[in-house]
Amino acid sequence: MSNKEKGTVTSINSKKKKETGKTPKPPKLDQGELERNLLEYLTRKSNDIPSKDLPLGIFIRKDQTPLNIGVYLPSESSTEYKIVAYKEGGLAEELSKESLMGLIDQKVAHFGDYPETLTAKYCFSTQQVGALTRRLLRSGKMRIKDWPLPLGFKSSPGVYFNRRGFDPIREATPEDFPFIYSYLKRIKNWEALCQIIGSVIAGKPVRKYTPLLYGKPGGGKSTFYRLLKNLFGDDAVGLVPKTYKDKYSCTFVENTAAWFGDDFETKFLSTALFKELTGSDSFALRKMNKDYQKVPLKGVFFLNINASKLVLPNDPAVVEKRIIPNEVLITDEWLDTAEIKDEARVDALAEADYPAFSGYCLRLFEELNGGAVTYDLGDIRDYCRDENDLDLETLFEMHYEFIPNWDVPGVAEKPKVTIPEFTAKWEEIAYKYPTATRGKTNHHLRAWICEKLGIEGRLDKNTKLDGKTVKCMQGIRVKSPTTSGYHR
Repeated sequence: MSNKEKGTVTSINSKKKKETGKTPKPPKLDQGELERNLLEYLTRKSNDIPSKDLPLGIFIRKDQTPLNIGVYLPSESSTEYKIVAYKEGGLAEELSKESLMGLIDQKVAHFGDYPETLTAKYCFSTQQVGALTRRLLRSGKMRIKDWPLPLGFKSSPGVYFNRRGFDPIREATPEDFPFIYSYLKRIKNWEALCQIIGSVIAGKPVRKYTPLLYGKPGGGKSTFYRLLKNLFGDDAVGLVPKTYKDKYSCTFVENTAAWFGDDFETKFLSTALFKELTGSDSFALRKMNKDYQKVPLKGVFFLNINASKLVLPNDPAVVEKRIIPNEVLITDEWLDTAEIKDEARVDALAEADYPAFSGYCLRLFEELNGGAVTYDLGDIRDYCRDENDLDLETLFEMHYEFIPNWDVPGVAEKPKVTIPEFTAKWEEIAYKYPTATRGKTNHHLRAWICEKLGIEGRLDKNTKLDGKTVKCMQGIRVKSPTTSGYHR
């Protein structure tokens, strides 16, 4: 090294310089000793370590920061280490073991700049970096007792995965968050919904209850949930998978404060899986090539169903004790003010309301003081029905909708549901609801649609799509998927 380079590092050797001014070569280190020394280097608290306290053969570059991580074991019997990297501002980021290996590899690679410390013999391969990583995890040197919480605010003490730059205003009233309140006041049982939101903000999620937003398209259901996602932050929310082939598909993690599911089928509510997810504080999750491990669950489930009619399981334990029915109404006032379609504009208006809205929800939750969340079940029991109670109208409304002014030339939109698509969709419906569709075919559904539209002849009509003439179903379209960019 040049004299200039020597000024950027701290050189540690057990022997002092000879009077000749030459630095003797450090003694060669075997791989085991080198690993132990590097482990001391990686787990150091700072760069301000006296030379005499550093292991033989170690140099510390003053421009290299210490490895700032925490290693967590969910339980004494757990074999899966969880790793968190600490960032500025009281924030944390979860790391995979592979990411930690890459981080360690970067730290170790700096030693390669100094031949007198590491010869070619000590260049670490990927396997050796992996061994060093496992050694660090097992050492307990960077072990932490508590896993960071999902959501915090400006003045919240501790470390969080997501920290908002404001503090909740507990004395706020709905008049202090007018934009968000324009959504809330149209939602039945909105105070109970706010209490659940407050439990998430407080870090004490009431997981027993699942808010269920439902109603006709265009009421702002998904937009409202998107505003909640923005409030909680990307690092604190997750999306519920729409299908559960096995438990491996459910990647639930401990740092998730809320789970959101859009356009969910109510059939999911009658599954044993839903009861397990909302009634237990842990979940048996199978990872690839691993046995099932219990993973703590902390997030509340928020579901959104784009339907004016609900088909709920005929199970009082679910309907009366697990679901908060939040019907979203479309009022004339809402139609007059629902002209804001720009997502950025909507988000900006909501952002200004977040301090007051979060404080209001937090206060409502705290006023419960450990008591139960109360809400009006109303006519929710009328929605409970067995599968064999599903009629053609309900099956239609679950998948299709009528086109307004479908028979007015030059006004109605072009039909797009082709005959093969209609037939395939019926087969899918019949597979999901075998009892409800027993003895029925897609021709029964066609006849019902013809009756509703007042068509005496054929329902299909030749239509040009993508330059080809195909037969399409008149007067109907596939139910519009919920979009996050508009008032849905």
